[in-house]
Amino acid sequence: MSHPCIFIQGPTATGKSQLAMDLASIMGASILNADSIQLYEGLQIGSAAPSKDEKEKVPHHLFQVIPKGETWTASQYEQTAWELLQKELVLRPVLVVGGSGFYFSALEKGMGDSKPEDPGVRAQLEEDLKTRGADQLHKELSECDPEAAAKIHPQDHYRLLRSLGYFRTYGRKMSEDQKLKSVREWPGPLIKVGFWATREQLEPVVRARVEKMNALGFEKEVESLLKEGLESWWPLQSVGYKEWVEVLQGDLSRDSVVDAIVKSTLYLAKRQKTWFQRDKDLKWFSMDQKDQAFNWVLEECGLDLKARKLKDEGQS
Repeated sequence: MSHPCIFIQGPTATGKSQLAMDLASIMGASILNADSIQLYEGLQIGSAAPSKDEKEKVPHHLFQVIPKGETWTASQYEQTAWELLQKELVLRPVLVVGGSGFYFSALEKGMGDSKPEDPGVRAQLEEDLKTRGADQLHKELSECDPEAAAKIHPQDHYRLLRSLGYFRTYGRKMSEDQKLKSVREWPGPLIKVGFWATREQLEPVVRARVEKMNALGFEKEVESLLKEGLESWWPLQSVGYKEWVEVLQGDLSRDSVVDAIVKSTLYLAKRQKTWFQRDKDLKWFSMDQKDQAFNWVLEECGLDLKARKLKDEGQS
C-alpha cells in the first residue's frame, strides 16, 4: 500500500509551510508545491519560497522549476505533479502545500486536456490587450465563455488571455474542456487539512511578512526581473510583485507599497478561503491551532503521539 498524501491548504500567511516542515521532519516526508507563483524561477522573496536550508532538511519538489519568462497552464501542473506524486508515494509520505485551490482540485480529481492556443492568436491578443485594454477583452470573454469570465478578474491578464485565446483558436469554451473528471483513484490515503483565519488575525501577520520581505530585498528582486525585460511576464501580476512593479514604473509611491500589498494580500486570502470552504472533506483549524493540526495529521496517518515522542527522542 502507498504512503499517505497530506494536502495542507488554506489562505496565504496562515502557517501552512511551517506545518509542512514540522510534519516532514517527523514523518520522513517530502513536500510538493501547490502554489502557482512558487513554481517560477527568480521569485524567491516575494513568493515566500522555501529557503536553501529548508530544502536541505526536507526534499522539496516543483519549487522554482519553470524558467524565467515561461508559464505553465494548470493542466501542465496537474500532469507533472501527478506523475511525480505517484513515484514519491512509493517511497515516503508526501505533503502537498500551497494556496492555489484549483491546483489541489486538479491534482485530486484530474482534469481534461488543455491544448495550447495558436501562437498567432496569442500574439494578436497581446496586441489587443495594449490597444483595447483588459476590460474590453474581459467583456469579449463574458460573451463567449461566461463561466470562465465569472472566475477571472480583468486584471488577471494571464488567465484572461489564456481563456480567450483558447476560444479564438478552437471555437470552444475552455471552461468546458477543462471540466474536472470524476475523482481519480488514489494509491493510498488522502488526508486534507486546512488553516483559516479572521481578517483581524491575519492582517498583522501579513504586514509583518511584507515588511520582512522588503527588508530582505523584495524591491531589488523585482527590479532585476524588470531589467531582464520581464515586465509582461504573468507572475509579475501577482500580489506583491504587481505593487513593486508599479512603484518602479512610477505609478505607486514607496510610502504606500506596504499598505497596498497588505490590502491585496487580504483580498487574495478572502478569495482563497471562499474556494477552500467548498471542500467538505477538509479538516479546518484556526491559524492559532497549529499544535492541534499537527497532532491530528499524525493520528490520521497512524503515527500516534507515543510513537512520535519515541522518534523525537531517537533524533535528539
